[in-house]
Amino acid sequence: MQDKEIAAQNKALKGCSIIIGIFILLFIIAIAMLFLNGCNNPPHTQQPHIERKDTIQQVIVGIKDTLRTPMFDVTLRRFWLLKWVDTHNEYTDLNPEPNTKYLVLGLKYKNTDTESRMIGQGQIIINYNGRDYNFDHAETIMAAGFSTGMEQLNPLTTHTVIFVYKLPKELKGIAYYHPGRTDDRRYISFEIK
Repeated sequence: MQDKEIAAQNKALKGCSIIIGIFILLFIIAIAMLFLNGCNNPPHTQQPHIERKDTIQQVIVGIKDTLRTPMFDVTLRRFWLLKWVDTHNEYTDLNPEPNTKYLVLGLKYKNTDTESRMIGQGQIIINYNGRDYNFDHAETIMAAGFSTGMEQLNPLTTHTVIFVYKLPKELKGIAYYHPGRTDDRRYISFEIK
């Protein structure tokens, strides 16, 4: 009787060993396939997804010219360089800071799309001493006329906004305003002296 039990146990172990062996073999095959696939396409030779920028035409306009984007017509009506920003409210004023100036942009946005769109802050790009510096954060001023970059604009309506960017005092040169929510080759050009 014991021989029959031992034989039954051996048979059960043999069945488990075969199943475990199959799982191990499948695991090794899966690892080998991943490794071989990785060897055929090593990370340094894989072609990353690159947007075809040569199909996007670069557009640069000047002050008071209209920059046409897919969603908006944007016009830089004027700009100021100030030591401080007076909002007529002491709680929202931007006070003078050492080695700092404020670039104030007076912009007109017209939504040319078929649905309401949010105005983005955009960024300022300034070439100074041969390098491009990107200022992509406008100051948050909760006062009438100043924009937070979160305004929703209905189709075919126009909105005048003011964005304020904090800049280092010594910065000067050709500057570009790149409106938010547009492709990366549309700019309004002006000079900071």
